This record gives sequence, C-alpha cells and structure tokens, in this order.
Amino acid sequence: MRVFYNKLWARITESRWTISYISFAVLQMIIAIVIEAIILQKNENSYGTLTTYMGDDDKENFEKIVYKKYTYTQYSKQFQSIIHGNIWFMVFEAFLTALCFSSLFFQNTIEVISIAIINVCLIFFAGVQIYQSNKWIIRVNSQIELDLKEISLTKDVIPWEALQLNDRFYFRFDSFWIQII
Repeated sequence: MRVFYNKLWARITESRWTISYISFAVLQMIIAIVIEAIILQKNENSYGTLTTYMGDDDKENFEKIVYKKYTYTQYSKQFQSIIHGNIWFMVFEAFLTALCFSSLFFQNTIEVISIAIINVCLIFFAGVQIYQSNKWIIRVNSQIELDLKEISLTKDVIPWEALQLNDRFYFRFDSFWIQII
C-alpha cells in the first residue's frame, strides 16, 4: 500500500499542471459538496413544511386541496426525490474526484477526456436542478396559497443552486484547460 501512495504522490507532484489539476479537483469537490449540503438542508426544510400539511390530505378535503392533481403527500414524495438527488450528487462529486486521482495515477488520457465530458454534463445537471426546484416550489406555494396556510416554501434555495452552477462552470472549465495542457 505504501508503494501505491508513493507512486500516486510522485504522479501528483510530477509537474505544476498535475498539481493544479488535482488541486482544482479537490477544491471543486469541497465547494460543490458544501453548496450541495446547504441546498440539501433547505430542501429538507421544505420537506418538513410539507409533512406538517400532509394531515390535510384526508378524503373530506381531497377535492379542495388538490392543485394540478397533486396532494401534499405527493408533493412531499417529490421533495424526497429531490433530496435523494442532492445526496447522490454529493456522492458522485466525491467519486469524480477519485476518478481524477485515478486518471493521474494511471496517466490515462481517455479517462481525463471522459472526466471533462462529465464535467460539462454536470453543468447541465445543475441547471436542471435549478429549474426543477423552482418549478416545484412555485407549484407547492400555489397549493399553499389556495389552502390559506400560514407558512409557504421559500425560494432561498434557488440562489444557492445558481451559485453551484457558477461554481461548476468556473471550476469545470479551469480544470478542463488544465487537463488539455
């Protein structure tokens, strides 16, 4: 195992480009996971708000609470799905960083190119995440307004997701140029 770490360290410190490549990968992972953890926490708060309203989904109130054929139970399931997506995104970010170490260790050009392609795809994923969160918050808030509930969902998750998109764009293209050079 010691031989593995010595070889990995030798590959990392081989040139300023390899040092920059790994530094960007690790920094990107840390920033992305922190931002995603904040987004996760805000989505969990929204889910908590929805679970307090799930008691209103009984048969007597069904006709007056349904907005676009959704109940609070169905909304909460949608937010659970979003929360699971947040968690898997953090796991994938750590996996992507491990792939960066692997590509450097084995000096695998195809792996470096595929990481660059994955990075571009993650930019689109972050954009879809912003769209999805905004869409569901608007739908749930429309339902909450119709039901005259006191607490609605906040849109404070959207700026964090926009920051995440900006982080992805900046770090992905910086690391891409380092990979090319």
